[in-house]
Amino acid sequence: MLFRSHFFGCLVCRKTGGGSSLYRQRYDLARGQFDGSTGSFTSDYPLLEYDRKIGFLYGHLFYLIGLKKHLRARKSARQARCFNRFSNGRAFFELAGIEISRARRYRRPFTMTYMDIDNFKGVNDRFGHQTGNNLLRLVAHRIKANVREVDTVARLGGDEFAILLTETGSESAQAVFRKLQKDLLEAMQENKWPVTFSMGAVTFMRPPIDVEEMIKKADELMYMAKKSGKNTIKHEVLEE
Repeated sequence: MLFRSHFFGCLVCRKTGGGSSLYRQRYDLARGQFDGSTGSFTSDYPLLEYDRKIGFLYGHLFYLIGLKKHLRARKSARQARCFNRFSNGRAFFELAGIEISRARRYRRPFTMTYMDIDNFKGVNDRFGHQTGNNLLRLVAHRIKANVREVDTVARLGGDEFAILLTETGSESAQAVFRKLQKDLLEAMQENKWPVTFSMGAVTFMRPPIDVEEMIKKADELMYMAKKSGKNTIKHEVLEE
């Protein structure tokens, strides 16, 4: 039975020779552990000694535990927008690898974007690191508001963001870029932060070999955008 964030389960242990014993377990779904302990079994009743003749019917409980871990992992991966570089990068690489496999299987395009905040260091130097952090949070929030739930966003560097647009071709990607850049610039102007945004984007009509190749190509285009005057978008479509 599920009640709020806890699972209460009655576990029946049946002996091969007949008879049974009833145990009551409480599993904390929110914390991902059994109540009062981590990864261990506690009971309101004394547990029997291990015996090969006893079959413990823990199947449903373990299913819920596994399901909870799976959902937590998915949530953690989709929350790659947080500011922990390691978990962000790891989650992004995992999801990007999945997207490449999907694109290869179903032959659908996707677009990888690498974005850099122009003059971000100047904001940190002039207004302080707290303002810089506030700026990063606002940028992450605006990006999230302009992409779909199925898309993936990660902060892979100090002021660099990766955006993976699932099953998105060239025209749709350009519409997202224009809307996102407009929204970001308006937000920066409202806060009087003197920054702009340079983006490098690649639409892969056929999937790249791996995630590293995908990021490298978008990163190269982003630096081309910065060298050409900043506050611009360099977009390329790769057919092969």
